[in-house]
Amino acid sequence: MLCKSIGIQYLHGTVQYVLVGVIYLGGFHFSAHLCGSGKVWNYDGHVNNGIPLQEPDIHDFDLCTLPCFEDQEAHLFVYALNS
Repeated sequence: MLCKSIGIQYLHGTVQYVLVGVIYLGGFHFSAHLCGSGKVWNYDGHVNNGIPLQEPDIHDFDLCTLPCFEDQEAHLFVYALNS
């Protein structure tokens, strides 16, 4: 199940990681969704001269749509330590 954040317990407590990106492969190139500062952008080097396009606010963004992007499937979900 895809989550906006993941908590991992360790000896001294719990650390939180937040979703910062999804990498898609297909059609001999990659695309991505980039998440940060409450925003989501989609990146496809074949579209918009390679400039990411902003999606709806991350709080309104449907995570169920992230496993696929156009004709590509997600191959990597990237999380970063929540500071």
